[in-house]
Amino acid sequence: MLPELILDEERTSSYHILIIAGLITVFTGFGLVQYFMPSNISSLMVVAASIPLIYPLMAYFLQVEKADHVEKGVGAYLSLFAGQVIAFTVLAYLSPESFTHQISEFESVLGTMGITGYAVNPVGFTEIFVNNISIFFMITAISALIGSAGAIVLTWNASVMGAFFGILVRETGWATPFAYVPHATLEMTGFIIAGLVGTTASASIYREHLSLQHWKDLSKLYILGIIAVALGAFLETA
Repeated sequence: MLPELILDEERTSSYHILIIAGLITVFTGFGLVQYFMPSNISSLMVVAASIPLIYPLMAYFLQVEKADHVEKGVGAYLSLFAGQVIAFTVLAYLSPESFTHQISEFESVLGTMGITGYAVNPVGFTEIFVNNISIFFMITAISALIGSAGAIVLTWNASVMGAFFGILVRETGWATPFAYVPHATLEMTGFIIAGLVGTTASASIYREHLSLQHWKDLSKLYILGIIAVALGAFLETA
């Protein structure tokens, strides 16, 4: 089964396999929703694609709540995310009408770039950083309270980024999207760290894993996440 495969590959840090798994979850989820519920495909494909990730992403970090495992988990999350972004990019290129909700998230950016049919609403570093750091803290809080919301958060963000890349490819060619990879990768790394630290902190409190060194390690990782979000906002507006 795919969830068990993903969990095994997380444990062994087989990132190339996780990229493929991310691809499979998206194409499978999209296909199922397209066949059974096409009228709600924009949102339901995200839910369908995230379902196989819920168990493995939760299980790994609830089994061992240590900072070094969180660091390894960032690589696992990014690998799954990369696979999903690639799949969503292909789907958005082929079927942009299936991404109405996702397109609403970045239509102002497309307008700023001069791509017709989208509103123009340019924003600066402060606005982007405040928005992203708010998301960062929200992910931390949700993850600490109810466990990692990583599967849904990961897949939704992958669908937005994939839709953005797919639209850009359709409108401007294949080179343009690569200019957005650095800042998008930094922002997503920050969001992933927020979710993982929140989940790990919650598990550590429950299991009374309260050593000072453990919390210092988690704090350092959390600060690294904030720095990643800030750098991503800086590159986006540079």
